[in-house]
Order: sequence, then structure tokens, then C-alpha cells
Amino acid sequence: MREKVYQTGKKVLLGACMMLLVLLVTKTNAYAGTNNSQGKAKTISVNRSYSGAMDSTYAWYKTKLTNAGYFYLDFNRKSEDGDNYLNSGWKVSIYVNGSFVLKDYSVRENYAHYISPDYGYPKGTTVYVRITNDGAGTSVPYKFTLCNKASKNWESEKNNSPKTADKIAVNKNYYGNFPENDSTDYFYAAMSKTGYAQVKLGRRELDGDTYSNSGWKMTIIQDGKVVFDEVWISEEDAVNGYTSPKFGCKKGQKIYVRLINNGAGTAVDYKLQVKNTASSVWESENNNSNTKADAIKINKQFYGVCMNNNDVDWFKYKAAKTGTLKFYGGTSTIDDDGSYTFNVYVNNKRVISTATQNEAIGRLGSFKVKKGQTVSIRVNGTSRNPYAVKLKY
Repeated sequence: MREKVYQTGKKVLLGACMMLLVLLVTKTNAYAGTNNSQGKAKTISVNRSYSGAMDSTYAWYKTKLTNAGYFYLDFNRKSEDGDNYLNSGWKVSIYVNGSFVLKDYSVRENYAHYISPDYGYPKGTTVYVRITNDGAGTSVPYKFTLCNKASKNWESEKNNSPKTADKIAVNKNYYGNFPENDSTDYFYAAMSKTGYAQVKLGRRELDGDTYSNSGWKMTIIQDGKVVFDEVWISEEDAVNGYTSPKFGCKKGQKIYVRLINNGAGTAVDYKLQVKNTASSVWESENNNSNTKADAIKINKQFYGVCMNNNDVDWFKYKAAKTGTLKFYGGTSTIDDDGSYTFNVYVNNKRVISTATQNEAIGRLGSFKVKKGQTVSIRVNGTSRNPYAVKLKY
């Protein structure tokens, strides 16, 4: 254990002892005076402990990540002995890809143990650690480990644009957060089944900050069209997790998710999942014209959701026999969020036009058809709730 050279209230040690202690200090802090700038950063290995003492303003270290996944900094004082002051210690910073992801985080001597947030970066990324003297000096040595954990479920910075979006698998959880220099994360998933999709966003861990005025904004994009735009999800809401409404998809279709930092930062890791469920009764975007209408079956309820004011969904049915058809429509979830308009055509002639204010699914009208005629259903509206349509003889 290294002794202090000076300590308040004690006599100065004898010269010979001082020389010995200086040698011990130099041995403990093998990099003292040599790694005081980024260009002189000492190379270290991940997942190994290193120690030192501040004999200059800065101590720089660098390493390359050996695992694809995430890393974090575990920083502490080397020993509990020695000074234990509230107003002195260190400032720790992490520098990656030309900018700080953590800058000058203050660590005091009296509460020295600090574990940074997790940061997701690819294997081979160079990471710098900068330790700044903030009063601790040589009297209180520090120790630290740059921990690098393998994971296939972490974002790989920088995924801040559609071109650099992280590819993720459906129905699996993925994790990330926002470093100080980052405000946007993109992910995309290719649908494995025709049916419907949902996006879930929650907290990786339930402890920590739970503020109602900070969190994330989530946007879902499908085939270049915004499904849901900047849905606000607070840290408080994310404790139980947010799940988007269902929306139709085809196998192989790419769903993009954009997350915008809105105060959560690195303090709270998020958990993201794109759910994909097989179904034969959901619209298959893009069914936004009569020529792209989804075929439906008699006596069977079909579902969809209009993404925005410009989204229109079409369905069609070829009459199997002559008779009277009853049309049913409405929403599967009732609240005050917008409305839908249903129009029904027989051989391009409108026979039903009605609007609903998120009313429960019910009979909206009836009309006569002849065998072989084409019945077309057009739906548009502003509701984020799924709607349902059904034809019945």
C-alpha cells in the first residue's frame, strides 16, 4: 500500500523515507508524466485494472474494443486510506470517434466509486479515457477498468441516420442510450411474417431516474412513410413500457424506428423491440389505391390502421352470389383519438359513405350485389386506433 508523502497534522517524513515513497509512487503510477496529452495516451487493455496518481493536469489512456457489444468505465480510488475530501478528486471523460461521450464527470475522494453508463460501439473502436486532476494529486491514487462486454443486442454507434441504422431481428430486445454528443438513434427490422407489427419501448432497468418530463420521442417509418410520428414516451411511462398500436406489414418489409433523445441521455438505458405477428386478416401496406386493394373474405373481420391524414386503405371482395351484403365497420379500441371514414363501392359506384368517431364495430349499411361484381371498401382517417371492416350476406 502506498503511503502519502504529506498529510495534514503529521510531520514531514525523513528524506530517505520520502525518496522511497517517491519510488513507490512512480512504480504504482507507471505512466506519471508520460501520458499527459491525447497524443501521448498510454495503451491499455479492456477488462484489466490500472492505477495511477495525478502528478499533472491530465492522464490519458487508450484502448481498442475487443468485443462487439458495449463498454463502460469503472473508476475508484485505489485505497480507502488517505485523504477523504468532499472538495477534491478527479474528473473523468471518455472520448470516442472525435468527440466526448462523457465529459468531465466529477468524482469526489469521499465517494470515489463511479460506474459510467453503458456505451454501444463496434469491435475495434478506439476509446480514450481522460482523467483530470481536480485536487486529488498524488496523495490519493486512483484505479480504473474499461469493461467491454460482448452483446449482439446493443446499438452500434453511430446509428444516427437511416443509412447507418442498426439491423435488428424481430421479437427480440435491443438496448441503447444517448451519449453527450448524440441525439438520434435508428434501427430497422425486416418482417419475417405477413401480418402486423408493433414497436415496444421501455427501460432496460426499472431503477434509476423516473422523470415525467424527460424521455424519448419515437417515430415508426414503413416504406418511406411515417406510421407514427414522434410519439412522446417519458421515463416514467417507460417503467411499464410503451407498445404502439398494431399496423399491417408484409413479409420482407423493412420497418425503421427513429428514437430522439428528449432528456433521458445516458442516465437511462432504453429497451426496444419490433414485434411481428403472423395474420391473414390485416391490411398489407401499401394498399393505398383501388388497384392495390387487399382481397378480403366474406363473414371475416379484417383490420388496419391509417397512419396519417394522407393514408388511405383499400379492400376488395368479388361477390360469390347475388344478394344483399351488410357492411360492418368501426374501431377495435374506443377513445377520442380521431375518426375514420368508410366508403363502399360496387363496380366503382358508391353505395355507402359514413364517418365514425371511434365507435365500436357495428353495422353501417347494406346494399345489393350481383354475382361477380367487385365490392371495394375505402378507409381513411386520423385515428391511431386500428379499425375493422367486414362484409356479410
